[in-house]
Formats: sequence, C-alpha cells, structure tokens
Amino acid sequence: MVAGKSVAWWLENLTTQDSSAILRGDAPLAQAGPEIIPSLIHAIESPSTDGSFLSRHQQWAPAFLRKYLPKQKTAGSTIRTVAAFRLGQYGPAASNAVPCLTELLKKPPQYADRGRVIQALGNIGPPARQAVPGLVEALTNQSEWIRMTAAQSLLQIRVVPREAIPALEQNLKCTDYIAAKMAVAIWAAEPSPEALSRIQSMLTNSGYGQTAASTAAALGLLSEVPQELMPILTRMMDKDNASVRQGAAIALARPHAENVKRIVEVLVEGVNAGEFRIPCAEALGNMGSDALTAKAALQKAQLHPDEGYVLSNAAARAFARIPAE
Repeated sequence: MVAGKSVAWWLENLTTQDSSAILRGDAPLAQAGPEIIPSLIHAIESPSTDGSFLSRHQQWAPAFLRKYLPKQKTAGSTIRTVAAFRLGQYGPAASNAVPCLTELLKKPPQYADRGRVIQALGNIGPPARQAVPGLVEALTNQSEWIRMTAAQSLLQIRVVPREAIPALEQNLKCTDYIAAKMAVAIWAAEPSPEALSRIQSMLTNSGYGQTAASTAAALGLLSEVPQELMPILTRMMDKDNASVRQGAAIALARPHAENVKRIVEVLVEGVNAGEFRIPCAEALGNMGSDALTAKAALQKAQLHPDEGYVLSNAAARAFARIPAE
C-alpha cells in the first residue's frame, strides 16, 4: 500500500501529467521506497494490466458516448512504461526486475515505450548484464533516441561487446550528442589508437561545444578514463561554455582525483543549473568524501522534487554516498 492505496490502483489511475513526465516528483509512486518493487514487476507481467475490452477501446468511442462510459483506466502500455522506468530509478536494488524488463524489451513497440525500458535497464547497471544482447539489437532501431539510449545503457552496465562495434560505427554519423556516446562505447568495446583519436578529436571540436560536452559527459560512464585525455579534460573545465565545463568535470570525477576542488565546484554549478544536472549529481556521489562541500547543493536538489524526481533521486543517492564531516 502507498498513501492508503495499492500500487496497482496508482498505476491504473495515473493522470496525463503523471505519465507524460514518467511520474511527477510528488507522486506517491515516485516517493515510495523499494518495498514496491515486487508490485511494479507484477504490474508489468500481469495479463490484467491491459484491462477489459471496454477500457482498451473506449478511447475510440464517439465523444457523445464517452461521458456515459466508466472512467477510463490507464492504458496497459503506459502502466508497463511507468512501472519499468520507476524500477530503473531504484538502481541495482531492482536487480530482480531484470528478467521481466529483458522480456519486455522483446515485446512489440506498442506494448511499452522501449526507450524507457532500455533506460531502466541501464540505470540498474551491471546486474542487468543479461539484457546486453537485446540492447545491442536496439542499436539498429529506426529511432535515434532508442539507439542512443541503448549505447548509454551498455556503458552503464559496463559491458559493450565487440559485436556491437559495426552498429556503433554506423551511428557515428548521427547528431553530435548521439555520436559522442557511440564513440565512447566503441572505445569501451575495443580500445584502439583509432578509437582514442576519434574521442580526442571530438573533445577538441571547435564548433559550438555540444560535441565536446557530450563526449566528455559520456566518458564519465567509463570505469577509467584514458590517461591521454586527462590534460584535455582539465583544460575544458576552464572554458566559457558551461556545458563543456560540466561535461569535463563529470569525466574527471573520481575518488582522489587531481584538481578535486575545481571538479567539485563545476559539478555543483551543474547540479544547480545546466544541461547535465543528473550526471553532475551522480558524479559527486562517485567522489565520496572529496565532495563534502557539495552536500548542501545535493540536499537542495533532493528537497525539490518539483524540478524532476529523477534529479531528486540522483541527488539523494549521491548525498548518501558522501560521508558526514
């Protein structure tokens, strides 16, 4: 039970605002703890999620008839999408949801928002290894957004197989921020001089900054950043472009990193406002005790779920990983 009602009730009675934003920050399901994980899994797997014939088809009824019909419940596809995305927000704690999310990824597109399912698997991280084949297949999806999300999730899971390289290379022709993730994923799959040179070129791109910022932020998903890139990233933290600064700080954020004071300063700037607010919060959590001075900014982000519960969750997790003074 959540706020006096079952998880199933909340899912079946989502508002338009809830589902379009994948839950408001103040929604009961966004506030609930991991005790609801089994109920979310059940909602994805249950045949009853699709509801009755009437609830599935009454949206197509003429407007003058609709007012006489029972209140329409949330569509099954929306319930599965919201449940899947919410599971991802629990991170590794939702590892027992990986089998049902992996199966959901195999369903037709109308069954659930595939991109949100992919995001959930990536957010669960390394425990979602069994989903890797499905994520590699998603790299050839017609949707650029799904391809980009699949590459990011592979990086988050820390498994990018070599057989993914041809699809990743095809995506290097996409929009800058998509190509950035693909380039970093290629390096993760098979480090090579060519892969490193490509990343160096993207970091030093003299355009409007999106390529450099996105590439740097994607490097933050690697367990280790190549040493050859460290001087470039350090210089990037002093650029006029805030996104470039913040992307570089995300890449450099490691325990006992050099320039720790500057890294924390830029990440706090990013948590407060910027393109990479969520990755900046996560990066501060990765720094542990080195990010002690950032706790106030993280607490502020955590206490304002109206700005997005994904940011609020990321800030809360990061806050918990930084020990008290």
